[in-house]
Amino acid sequence: MTSAWVSRAFAAALHVTAAVFSGLPSQPVAAGPLFSRTFGAAPAPVDAKLRDIHGRTWEFRRNALGGTATLVSFTLVGCVKLCPVSDHYMNLVEDLLRSSGREARLVTLTINPDDRSEELRRHVDQFAPGTNRVFLTGEILELVPLLDSLGMPAGTTDDHPLFFLIFDRSGRMVRRISEATASPELLLDAVLAADRP
Repeated sequence: MTSAWVSRAFAAALHVTAAVFSGLPSQPVAAGPLFSRTFGAAPAPVDAKLRDIHGRTWEFRRNALGGTATLVSFTLVGCVKLCPVSDHYMNLVEDLLRSSGREARLVTLTINPDDRSEELRRHVDQFAPGTNRVFLTGEILELVPLLDSLGMPAGTTDDHPLFFLIFDRSGRMVRRISEATASPELLLDAVLAADRP
């Protein structure tokens, strides 16, 4: 981990701390990996201005959630341990959705703010996802608080958790599916169940 990344991570921590003490909605920070939280209830994501692999701006809560069910996964450029599994599962879910004639939003967030749009695009090109997949990255002060609010530690290590989040049509997180139980079929069933009115 570079000293520049550590400095930016510290700045992000100060940003999150300032948000807590300014009265903005926040949940208690638990001990554990950098910026991780323990949730008594479903996590409520903070908003964040992010960029997709084409350089377009996305506001996470406004553009990535709501209107239809959303399946969120996480990736890391250069990860060879867990992320290829997650990326492959999302590709298979996209194929299953297409076969079923149903729709859902499939969003993947990088967990490393150093993964720029062009680097993320090269990473994505390696496994050739379909056109319905959305891959997002962002500056540290935007991305880290969002990851924190979703319970995913930011970082540059291959040793990170693997899980998927399901959001319903209103943008409310309704399910978290861990690596141990995840399968493309289970993810498809969960996202379709979340898309019911």
